[in-house]
Amino acid sequence: MGHLHAASVLIALTVAGSAGAQSAPPRPIAPLLRRAEAQLAAGRFDRARALLRRAQRRAPTDAHPLLAAEPLLRNREVGEGTEDARWVLAWATTVRTEDPAEARALRRLRGWALAWLGRTEEALRALVAGPQDEQGARELRLLAAWWVSRGELAKAERALEAAVRALPQDPAPRRDLATLLLARGRPEAAVRLLLEIVRAQPNDRGARHDLAGALLAAGREREALAAYRRLAEDGSDEALLDLAEAALEVGRPAEAAEAAGRAAASERRWAALGLALAALGRRQEARQALRRASGDPRARQALRALGSPDARPAAGRPSRPELPENGRSR
Repeated sequence: MGHLHAASVLIALTVAGSAGAQSAPPRPIAPLLRRAEAQLAAGRFDRARALLRRAQRRAPTDAHPLLAAEPLLRNREVGEGTEDARWVLAWATTVRTEDPAEARALRRLRGWALAWLGRTEEALRALVAGPQDEQGARELRLLAAWWVSRGELAKAERALEAAVRALPQDPAPRRDLATLLLARGRPEAAVRLLLEIVRAQPNDRGARHDLAGALLAAGREREALAAYRRLAEDGSDEALLDLAEAALEVGRPAEAAEAAGRAAASERRWAALGLALAALGRRQEARQALRRASGDPRARQALRALGSPDARPAAGRPSRPELPENGRSR
């Protein structure tokens, strides 16, 4: 799941995307709001807050100044925003609107303020209007990403569970939840979720890939390798290397070498191939491959473990041939 950077990007996209849905602000406060928005965009939160308070005093029941305060809650780092959340919640009690888009935006803003204040269940209820709420499910996913960035994984799990309930036919919240469950050490629960997606949408390649990884994490090695092999049938480099790395993890270096050898040259390919060759005892070929993956920390560690090659091959034994680009000996 994203974590702080990914969450910040998604939040910024959501804020940018929601701005156009609101009606025009009253003329007496429009210049103040434009200045406040410019200060928010520049990250000058104190100046933006002062401008928004002026707009609030001029139009205490109008929704536009309050909605303009949304970035104070949504684009903040860990440990900031609590005082703004209290201010927003108190302000929201005075605002009135007949515009459905503004009412929905106010509900969303209230949900984020409640989340800042640790009122988790209230926040989740505020963000979802009812069943089949696509926007609500997206907000809950964003809230989950924000909680992940703060290390609050239990809250993130609850948000994603609510997102699944809000839009049960959408596989995205289930995939997010499965990723989180894996991170929390619950691979079997992740497998169950991903199986639901794959059974409903057997051509969802992303879900099939996630399922293979979850099976591997759950220790279901045979099923995991079978899943990776099916994905690799298309011959794509990514799928071949996923299979190679999974085969290495379960102690099948010959299969790993074969899969990596079919992939196009890349650092990831040379690292997987080198590790497989080393596990097979083909030390000289392993060194050749690993040197081509010098940016991969696994390759550097394996090279150190292999040590320096002999200056000359043993008497009566020819040296290993150079590896061609396809990874097989000539």
